[in-house]
Amino acid sequence: GVRDFFKSKRIQKQWDTFGAKKFDRKKQKASKRLEDPNRELSQIHRLNYAFIEATENNQSYYFNLLDKVSLLNRKLSIAYDKNNPKAIRFQRVHLTIAQMTLQYLPLPGYVKDKMSNYLSSKYHQQMTTEAALMGYLLSQQKYAEAQMLSRQSLNPYIIMDMEKIGQNKY
Repeated sequence: GVRDFFKSKRIQKQWDTFGAKKFDRKKQKASKRLEDPNRELSQIHRLNYAFIEATENNQSYYFNLLDKVSLLNRKLSIAYDKNNPKAIRFQRVHLTIAQMTLQYLPLPGYVKDKMSNYLSSKYHQQMTTEAALMGYLLSQQKYAEAQMLSRQSLNPYIIMDMEKIGQNKY
């Protein structure tokens, strides 16, 4: 729409520095969220600009510093549950099924859209950001964790590529 037009004009004016500035803003946002006193984390280890490894309630996780849990929950989202590696994938499969089922319910379109947006907010942007975690895990040769992370992306092409990496076919 009109807002996208003005946004693209602003990007054109700042093209030479747009990506770097956007990355810096994300990095600052992540650092600010790390300082949130409402989260009781321990054994915090910064992995990269967007992720930390930390313990919460004696459980070990990779947390996403950029994306919140959902539209209604501002806590850090869990990118990878080290204690239950299939948990995030399980949740995302069920959220996807719920979104598809929602389309067949006899509800007004605006209600379906709001509900679908909420369900999507619980995993869609998180999957995009998790590419940075994937790169980190591969650089650290944590192939088993990278493979589980690829499976929770629900993207068959990424999953197939990770299977090849696991079999040393690259």
